[in-house]
Amino acid sequence: MPGSKVFLPQAIPAPVLAAVISIIATRLFNLLMLVLLFRSDTGGTLSEILRLSLLPDYRLLFMLMGGVFLFEAGSVLMLLRGSYRWRTLFICCQCLVLLLILFRGRGEGLSCLPGIDPADSHHFVRHILLQKIPDLLIILLLCVPASSRAFFRRVPGPAAGHGEQER
Repeated sequence: MPGSKVFLPQAIPAPVLAAVISIIATRLFNLLMLVLLFRSDTGGTLSEILRLSLLPDYRLLFMLMGGVFLFEAGSVLMLLRGSYRWRTLFICCQCLVLLLILFRGRGEGLSCLPGIDPADSHHFVRHILLQKIPDLLIILLLCVPASSRAFFRRVPGPAAGHGEQER
């Protein structure tokens, strides 16, 4: 139509796209590893998860894992939109998970959970911390490149539904 403006979405920088794809891939891979772990150790995945969910420590752990998984799924969509707030929330969530692993893994933390040998709890914590390395690289992809910083600093256009800056 003559006189109407067409707002094209801003191109997503390659580092942000790589970070989003990495988040999706690592979370799906972690979910697959969890399912395979339960399937190989026990007869059935669902029955074992339901049995463990009756224990208070595992119930809290499953709720925390589910909440973080859903939060990260939502943050992926918001990262694609270029939301500065959600990038900050994603980074804070990763820091919180890391602190929970470090503090819960110290001393009697993980060894008090049924099924985890107290002698192997330090090895278990080290293994979990090694799995956080991709998250550190994802955070670097979201924060370090100039194109990523500019993408999250931009003011969303009227096509996004509002004209205010997302800070």
